[in-house]
This record gives sequence, structure tokens and C-alpha cells, in this order.
Amino acid sequence: PTFRRIIRNGSTEHFSGLPYIYSLLNCLICLWYGLPFIRPGIILVATVNSVGACFHLVYISLYITYADNKKKVLLITCFLLLLTALIVYFLYVFATTMTIFVFAAEDVGSVDY
Repeated sequence: PTFRRIIRNGSTEHFSGLPYIYSLLNCLICLWYGLPFIRPGIILVATVNSVGACFHLVYISLYITYADNKKKVLLITCFLLLLTALIVYFLYVFATTMTIFVFAAEDVGSVDY
């Protein structure tokens, strides 16, 4: 109903776009958790949250389309900051996890009797 009203009136009025950004962030985090190489066997979590992320990207696009310039700048800035933080965090987790696996693989070959 909210976006139907925004499209009908051609304005975001007093609605905030931040809940849609936070919902997208939630979907992306749950999507990451559901990926097969993170947690095998729960592909349904990844599927549901990828659909949710697509819906929220559409909502954010519609919000940006109908928002005034001040709200557009605020929403795009928040979106880019959260996306950057999420990417940096996932790269950090991936890099430290892969380092642990590399060291574990090296230890397997160097067993002393």
C-alpha cells in the first residue's frame, strides 16, 4: 500500500526510505548465511532472501525515483555506506576464513612421527 500511494501521488511525502535499506541489508546478510559454501544444506534460506533482496532493490529504486533531491542524496549515501561496509566485512571474513583453511591444509602434510 505504501508504494501504491507513492506512485499514485508522485511523491514520497513523509515516508522514510531507510527501513527499505535496512530490510535489504537484512536480506543480504541472511542470503550470505544461506549460501552453500557458508552453510551447506539450507539453500532455501538463500533462495527466499535473494527474492527478498530483489524486491527491496525495486522498492529502493521506486523510492529514489519519486523522492525529492534531499531525500535522494540521503538514501543513496546510506545505501552506499551500508553496501561498502557489508562488502568490506564479507571480504574480511572470507580472507580470514581462507587463511585458516590454508594453514590447516599445510599442517596436515607436516605430521611428525
